[in-house]
Amino acid sequence: GDYDLFTFGGDLVDMAFMPGQFEEAIADLEKYCGNIPMAFVMGNHDVMVNSQLPFRKYFQPKESSFNFVLNPATDVYIVCFNLLWGMEDVSRESLIWLEKVLSGFSPNDVVIFQAHAFAFASGEVSSGLGKWFDNVQVIEKIVPLLEKYKVDLMVSGHQHSMELMENNGVHYALVGPSGGSLCH
Repeated sequence: GDYDLFTFGGDLVDMAFMPGQFEEAIADLEKYCGNIPMAFVMGNHDVMVNSQLPFRKYFQPKESSFNFVLNPATDVYIVCFNLLWGMEDVSRESLIWLEKVLSGFSPNDVVIFQAHAFAFASGEVSSGLGKWFDNVQVIEKIVPLLEKYKVDLMVSGHQHSMELMENNGVHYALVGPSGGSLCH
């Protein structure tokens, strides 16, 4: 069937500073996705070692910010928000932008919030990371806005697991493997 839009939740490449990774990814996207419109949010691997320039070169939307809104169908909106790890890279201005955008939707709109970093996760124990469960800072700063403005779904990755959860009327899809292995 035909697809209206392909979105990707970050970590398109493993090591952004390594030559050729973005070019290889783009070749694969062109091969398998053809002319499907695409939108990308950055993942932490996409910008490792201050590598925002390659990502910006290939995937930066026309907007001047990595935060943007897509409207792929009538009354359907995808709010793409830059959350690489959690709240560490989120400015006060970005939070103001997010609230302004979310407050502008009508109750009948379908609103999807897409970011790389997750809010809720059942978790895992990882060597080097220890316990990797709910992202407390995202839950404290972002989740109240999603609930206040009745966002339908948050789609995120970052953690390498797949889950569908619900909290206070908002659904959370954690799609970390994005087609890869469920085990890492």
